[in-house]
Parts: sequence; structure tokens; C-alpha cells
Amino acid sequence: MMEFIPPATHFVALPDPFTLKRGGRLTGARLAYETVGQLNADRSNALLILTGLSPDAHVCSHNDHPAPGWWEGMVGPGRPVDTGRWFVVCVNSLGSCKGSTGPASLNPVTGRPYGPDFPALSVEDLADAAAYAVRALGIEQLAAVLGASMGGMTALSLVARHPGLARHLIHLSGAVHAQPLAIALRALQRELIQSDPDWQGGHYDGQRFPLNGMVAARKLGLITYRSGEEWAARFGRERLDTAMLAATGAPAMDFAVEGYLACQAHRFVRSFDPNAYLALSRAIDTFDLGDEAGGNADVALRRLRLESALVIGVKSDFLFPVSQQRQVAEGLQAGGVAVTFHALDSLAGHDAFLADLAAFEAPIRAFLDEVQAGQSHVFAQISAVSVNEAQALKSSGQAAAAAAAAEPPMLTPV
Repeated sequence: MMEFIPPATHFVALPDPFTLKRGGRLTGARLAYETVGQLNADRSNALLILTGLSPDAHVCSHNDHPAPGWWEGMVGPGRPVDTGRWFVVCVNSLGSCKGSTGPASLNPVTGRPYGPDFPALSVEDLADAAAYAVRALGIEQLAAVLGASMGGMTALSLVARHPGLARHLIHLSGAVHAQPLAIALRALQRELIQSDPDWQGGHYDGQRFPLNGMVAARKLGLITYRSGEEWAARFGRERLDTAMLAATGAPAMDFAVEGYLACQAHRFVRSFDPNAYLALSRAIDTFDLGDEAGGNADVALRRLRLESALVIGVKSDFLFPVSQQRQVAEGLQAGGVAVTFHALDSLAGHDAFLADLAAFEAPIRAFLDEVQAGQSHVFAQISAVSVNEAQALKSSGQAAAAAAAAEPPMLTPV
């Protein structure tokens, strides 16, 4: 079992026991976090960042840890999430292996790592742990909560389960639940890991580690995080130097894209625990915001209490397609939230919020400028959407239902 904890990580002890949604209980659990910036006198400038599956809490460089963070270009002094203005709290998700209690952590009852015996985890548990950490830091209300990918799901859950904790929401490439294609792809990743002979039922160690299964699973994940157009533009039919490759002892490969996948996968697998990967992957697949409203995700969205929200999707994302972000935007607006929605043209697919920062910087900066200024959004905006898409949005069944109910106007192009 492996844990990888950045040097400036702090910890919040969670309630003991910490009861999980699916019936399990954790004893002596903790949540890892880092903070950047200064909390103002009235504690009104706190912004919580909730991560995707793999990041730690080190979102950007700072005095206590000057190494670049995983979102260095987005968070920091003068950046769109300006730590000169915002007190940024980034938490490492419960169930991870980067400081928060997860399968790689020691079970205080047995004195050994939880491993495959870690109780079933849900996105709701991640949200509850993050909400507890925020309050433990003395923050009664967040100016905003920002979540991307799995973090977008966690942010929706946090707002639903802890009404009033956040005034504003930034939701990037997330969803109210996973679509069947995404579930199937993650199920295959889990199968690849668990079919490795060195998996050993989840009781692996440093000597016998499911390396091949993890590498294959990560390669599959990497393929899904980008679009086909982006792969073609970056690699085309570029070949590898097979003679040089043979000299390194690496497996036979012909194409540059193969070499890229192999390199990236090997870098990842020795920095993430397989059991944590499985636990968080399952949590993503089983999440459904509709559980907060009798199985109806649209009703759950309409019930969320926020002043405003920024929702961004990417047209080339097939893992969390832009229709899912549009659903979030429409549902929030139907509930009276002032929503700004952007459907971006980036080719970077699901990873665009990491790989194409330029596309995300302006809308995030503008939204947070308005939040800081205390200006309420009086209009909804849709960006980078064709006229046909906008007309389809206006004529959708949801739009018609909302108009009939005299709800706020649907998202319209400007």
C-alpha cells in the first residue's frame, strides 16, 4: 500500500467515527488540505477547491511548498483564482492516497493498511468530509466552491447536503451522475487492475504490485481524457526510433502515441495506490445527485440554494459530455440561480481544464471578479455555442416546461 503526501499538507481530524453513506464507519479518519492566501477579517473570502480523482491538495506553489502545484497556471497571485484576493482551501479527497484517509492508510483497529477492506465510499462522503474540514477551519460560509470532474460532482453534493455553506459555485466538466459509456470505461479499468496476478485480492505490497494492470488501466484512462482530434493533431502517424527503444529494453512499440501513453502511465502508477484508484472510481460511478430528491436529479438541481453559478463544459469531452453540464446549468437556473454557462470549443477533451487553461481563464476570472464585487448576475450567458445549439436549447422539453412554469428565462446566447 502506498501513500504520497506533499510536504506542506495539513490535516483535519474527522468525527470519530465518521459514518459513510453506504453504511461503513471510519475510526481516526482525517482529511488532508492546503491553504493559500489570507483569510480576511470577516472570513468572507474563502474559496474551496475540490479535485478530480488523482490530485493531491497542493494546488499551487506557495512559501511552504514552492514546487508547482497541479493547477499552477490557474491558482496563485494574479491568476484567475487570485490568492491575493481569495483564501483558497484545496482538500485531498477522502479515499485518496495523498494524505486523506483511504485504502492505503493504516486501519487503527488492525494496525495494517485497510487495503481492499476499506469501506465502500461515495461522493457524498467526500462532500461531507470537505464540509466538515471547512467548518473546522472556522469558515461558516464559503464565497465559492469550485470543482472539476469528480470534484464537480462533489461540489454539487456539498451544496445539496450542506445548504448555505457556499454562496457561489464553479462547476467544470462535471455531472449529476456518470453516463453509461463512462461507467463502462471505468469498469474496464477496474477489471484490468484486478485481473493482474499481482493484484493478490488487493493485498499487494512493494515487492508484488499490480504494475501491468495499473499501467493498462491508466493508458485507457488517458485515452478517454482527450479527444480523437487532439490525439491526431499532436501525434499523427509519427513513429518512434525503434532502435533506440530496443536499447532501453522497453516493449516493442511503433508509434509516438504508444510511447507517450507508456511514459505517462508508468509515471502515474508508482504515485497512486491501486485500491484508492478503485475506491474513488466506484464512487464516481455510483454517484447520483438525484438521490437527494427521490431519484430525480433535475429536481435536486432546482433545490440547490446558491446566488450564482458558473458552469463550463467542453464540446470534445466524451467522458463527461457537454450535455451533462448543460443539464446542470438549466437545472440550477430553473431553481432561481443566476447561471453563466460556457460550452468551449477546445480539442483537449475532458482534460481541458488542466491542459487548455487559456480557454478557462477568462470566464473563471470574470465570474470571480463579479463574486468579489458582490454583483448579482442578472443575465445568463452561453458562450461558444452555435446558433443551432442555442435554438435546440430554447426548444428543448426542459426549456418549454420551465417557461410554462414561469421560471427564470432559459440560457440564451449573447
